[in-house]
Amino acid sequence: MHKYFFLVVSLLLVILMTGCNSEKDAIEYLTDDQEYKKKLIVFYNMSLEESYRKKVLDNQYKINNEESVETPLISIRFIDVSDKELDDYKFDKTLNLENYPVLLLFDGRKEIFRSTDPDQLYEFYNSTNK
Repeated sequence: MHKYFFLVVSLLLVILMTGCNSEKDAIEYLTDDQEYKKKLIVFYNMSLEESYRKKVLDNQYKINNEESVETPLISIRFIDVSDKELDDYKFDKTLNLENYPVLLLFDGRKEIFRSTDPDQLYEFYNSTNK
């Protein structure tokens, strides 16, 4: 009986010590303040070239100026995965981020697109909004 009690207490301590590192927690953090239906998150590690940032914003502009777009892409967030304040979320592990920079597009809390190429964002958005 004491063995099981010790095992349960040990397991609970391990869970508490690991903190917030589930995919659900990470997605809730990313989309919780979601005022808009679609939200683009750009993950990078340490630094992001200005040319890449410009490409993302240029594609957002192209998307939002299409006549056929029903839901504009207004919300874009750039997140540095090396930021110590975000360590609890362990985005690289919980969201399976392997290459940087990477774009994740969410519709509500559901990931609907992932790519390292900003031009693919426009192609995806354009093909799904017709």
